[in-house]
Amino acid sequence: MRSIRWTRPVLLLGLLMAAVACATTPSPAVSPAGPATPAAGSPGPGPGPSRAGSGRGPGAPAPPAVSLSAPAAEAADDYKLAPGDQITIQVHAQEDLTRTLRVSEGGTITFPFLGEVAVGGRSVKEVEQALETGLRGGYLLQPKVNVAVTEYRGRQFAVMGAVQQPGSFALKTNYTTLLGALSEAKGVRENADRVAYVVRARPRAGEPQPVAVDLDTLMRTGDPRQNVVVEAGDAVYVPEANA
Repeated sequence: MRSIRWTRPVLLLGLLMAAVACATTPSPAVSPAGPATPAAGSPGPGPGPSRAGSGRGPGAPAPPAVSLSAPAAEAADDYKLAPGDQITIQVHAQEDLTRTLRVSEGGTITFPFLGEVAVGGRSVKEVEQALETGLRGGYLLQPKVNVAVTEYRGRQFAVMGAVQQPGSFALKTNYTTLLGALSEAKGVRENADRVAYVVRARPRAGEPQPVAVDLDTLMRTGDPRQNVVVEAGDAVYVPEANA
């Protein structure tokens, strides 16, 4: 029975990964049957009642430390632009240079005087600096550029299974946590199992695939040892109890 519990999540999450890779828009989409109506006392992402009811499987050991660490050299709020994102660019005292642009599949934008500018994989601050450098001297003496992300579409993750609102969701930072991902999906359903699974788009060294998380402990206590990092392309699967 234990092998069955692991095999099905792996197969389902493999399909989810393909869906996330093909997605072009954030889809806080509801399943075809519509969102499930939360049952009285249904726990959301945060401390809640015990989930040790009959029919639920055993919990899982704590994930390895590598599953909890932030991506190397990336701050959560230092968002890196990706194809599909939309940005608005303003140049101080140069209203004619204001532009709202979509990042191309090649990770570039086209800006007056500068032509094609590579922005994919760069933070907003890095793009501002690149535009100021390009405009300085030949076009403007001391340009001051402001860049804002006006639509996040480039980096997504999926949450599926026994959650209130399954689907794909846009990251507004470089990564989130499992609790953050479940919050985007409006929390888990009352019939959720005790264990959730996270599958990586880019597996980390020393990390099992999928990463099993003791959902019961995480939801009741917010135990940081269970709150694994979720990155772009990752998929979260919450099985139903007895499924």
